[in-house]
Amino acid sequence: MTPKTNVAPGEKACIKIQLMIGSISNASVDVIVNSTAGDLQLNNGSISKYILNAAGSQIQVECNQKYPQGISTSEIAITKGYNLKCKKVFHLALPDWNENSSHLILANLTQIIITCLETAERMEARSLAFPILGAGVLRYPIENLPRTMYEAVKNYSDLNSNQIKVVKFMVLSNDTEILKEFKEYFQGNRRGLDASSAASTSESWWSFFWPFGRKTESVPDTWSPMEDKELIRIVKVTKGPEYDNIQATFRRNLPSCRIIKIERIQNKTLYQGYKALKKQYEAENPKVKIEVVGLWHGTTEGAVDGINKYGFNRSYCRKNATAFDEGVSFTTDIQNSTSDKYSTPDHNNIKRIYKCSVLVGKVIQKRHGLNVLQDPYNSTVDNIQRPRNYVIVRDSQAYPHYLITFSN
Repeated sequence: MTPKTNVAPGEKACIKIQLMIGSISNASVDVIVNSTAGDLQLNNGSISKYILNAAGSQIQVECNQKYPQGISTSEIAITKGYNLKCKKVFHLALPDWNENSSHLILANLTQIIITCLETAERMEARSLAFPILGAGVLRYPIENLPRTMYEAVKNYSDLNSNQIKVVKFMVLSNDTEILKEFKEYFQGNRRGLDASSAASTSESWWSFFWPFGRKTESVPDTWSPMEDKELIRIVKVTKGPEYDNIQATFRRNLPSCRIIKIERIQNKTLYQGYKALKKQYEAENPKVKIEVVGLWHGTTEGAVDGINKYGFNRSYCRKNATAFDEGVSFTTDIQNSTSDKYSTPDHNNIKRIYKCSVLVGKVIQKRHGLNVLQDPYNSTVDNIQRPRNYVIVRDSQAYPHYLITFSN
């Protein structure tokens, strides 16, 4: 039984993180998260094999029918729980560990946890159980996992959600090193330790919780009000400083263009992921200017819905490759970004461009032969002294503040 948590009058409900000893296949929650291979053959992984054996063969049949091509590392496959003690199972595929891309891989891990929470929120789930993601055959350094998983859930609490109540991190009893790392990290970061959570059953566990709505910068002050459960809203901007600033930029640089509408993108999940990555970059490079605001990105009509919902993620990167095999470009040059090459007109000759903030972090100049962005660099530029064009490769590295629809 989950111990009760005292909540002061006027406070919103809390999210509780539990570190539990036991197999995830025995977890009693609304959603179980499964780490498996991209082909979704569940008998080929230690965690997924536990889940397959407990759920029954029907879960494999559903995977094969719904996802015949498998999934990428930025996707989640959703099936029923069948004989498990859950309603749904979220199947995800993580990339193998690569020391040269360690920051990118950990950023992906953070994002996939947030995506799981967001998806569960939309399904009105109240509890989730995660295995220790990346441990085992993927060989993620176990000393990095407690902070990454802990911070991902903690940052999600900025969404002011009151739907999800419990998130469980499941550790097998024989994984003593993993248990030691998580226990030490949790005890060193306790914000609200439930004193009644001593081991009174066969499972030992520690509970931590964060009341929602206590962050000083959950969302920008310029946003229109949103309901607690509302994760995304597109707001038409018709007047005020936001409108005037964008209109002035167009008049100054693009006098022949006519603005049709300006929309503000209010996406809580994207924004909190962006702010979390900004905090990480600032800690890693305290003397570096991390953020560049007011960069432009021209796009197509077909890409708008995906960007508004999911940002500039890897599937979008593959369609808009620039300096790297996977990357998205942003520029200070609005004239270049609004050209037909980047802002492709639709059948009505209407065009679209985003005004974004970008976490450029530690930059390196793009040069011949530089095909992989390695630590400690976060983005590439065309010119170190006078950068105009930036290329990023991480999902949470840019936030699309405004979508401007216009015509020539």
